[in-house]
Amino acid sequence: MMPTHTVDATSRATALPVPDAPAFPDDLDEALSDYTTRQRAAAEKLLAAGDADLATVRDTVPSILRRYREQLAVVGADRDLTPQARDRKRVELLSAQRDELAALVPKLHAATARAQTFAPLAPSTEADARVLAELIRQKNELSARQFLPIVARVIRDAAATGRDLGAVRALAPYLKSWFEHSADGLRDNADLYGLITRLEPLTQDAMTMFAADRTRDVADLQYKLDDIILRHDSPAYAAFGVEPPPPAALDRGALAAASLGPIEAVLIAQGSRPL
Repeated sequence: MMPTHTVDATSRATALPVPDAPAFPDDLDEALSDYTTRQRAAAEKLLAAGDADLATVRDTVPSILRRYREQLAVVGADRDLTPQARDRKRVELLSAQRDELAALVPKLHAATARAQTFAPLAPSTEADARVLAELIRQKNELSARQFLPIVARVIRDAAATGRDLGAVRALAPYLKSWFEHSADGLRDNADLYGLITRLEPLTQDAMTMFAADRTRDVADLQYKLDDIILRHDSPAYAAFGVEPPPPAALDRGALAAASLGPIEAVLIAQGSRPL
């Protein structure tokens, strides 16, 4: 007697496919593509809402860099300062800039922590567990040709309606294990491999997409900020629309004294050329 084949333990029934039925429903790929499009659109709305700490860092860093660049330019042009005093002020200003920028880093950490709260997928429900158990039971009773179209329909329905998404996600490791180790026609089965690859979009949703994108944005910003904190000539200045601070002015007299004799050095420092 042929067993009754259902995709949950309570009500819904799935008729056995006819022998020549295709392994996948014709609209499986379309349903999966539509699912990804819907989730991406929802994730973009979440991203567009912004994050207060992230916005603060993006707005504050350029103003800090411009302010200290202007102060460094003034120090560099001040001819009343000795070279030593100019260098000391330059070091003090760059150190103060570094401290102000470093004080913004905790805001990026907070933005990352908030984004990560969206990363976990919704937990499976008891109904998901029943559907999963039923699919495993059918796997043990049916041939691969009979079983895989049922799985394909469950995946299609989950993508189209959101129903049994938890069960489908929980099924993924089983499908991979059956493909690698099963001895009942599923091992190295091309149709099963196709289901495994098609199932991948369902392992994400708008929340996980948002968390990944926001975390990536914060990490990129923090990398640039860290580089500026470490290097006052960092190319990351360009990301904030600011040029790096002007280089320290050369002390021509000191350079001459280090490479020429004392008389020639004095002449160069005074603007004269030695004979």
